Amino acid sequence: VRRSTDALGLITLVTIHQPSRKMFELFDDLLLLAKGGKVAYCGELGPQSKTLVDYFTSLTGEEGPPIFVNPADFVLGVLDDGSAGDAAPTFKLSNMSEKMISLIDEDMRNVSGHPTILIKHGGLTFFREFRLLFCRQFLVQWRNPSYSLMRMSVSAGATFLLGLLFFDIKKNVQGAVFSIAAIFF
Repeated sequence: VRRSTDALGLITLVTIHQPSRKMFELFDDLLLLAKGGKVAYCGELGPQSKTLVDYFTSLTGEEGPPIFVNPADFVLGVLDDGSAGDAAPTFKLSNMSEKMISLIDEDMRNVSGHPTILIKHGGLTFFREFRLLFCRQFLVQWRNPSYSLMRMSVSAGATFLLGLLFFDIKKNVQGAVFSIAAIFF
């Protein structure tokens, strides 16, 4: 996948669980989330994952892993050993975090003509999130009118057919069975 997207000039974004060392080192950058969705690391892996390992080694204050240890396993081991609570606040105060925020701010300034919503901390209220998602979904439907028209046509057709099936149901046992069946449609 990576070679194909590189040839096309696209960005590859993947979620990967327990990658092998060979697979892990194919990536350029890593976004690692700790419990609660907080950023524990976001940055380059470095050659042979040295940048990543050095960062987590400094976080624990211990010696780095042996050369044969998978860097992904080492990092997850550090987070599982109780440093997960320290990883997110430490990253937030690090130079890498400042660099990431400045890159995001620069990208936000370069975006023109598109409304952007940046959530610095905390979450959205239910109604704000509902409004945001509703507007986004409306925009998606608006951009594809043929698909929306087809969905409305199928819904209208199915409504008409089901209405014909259950129209003027008799008031006997068979009608009661049909009425109960109508509830499930």
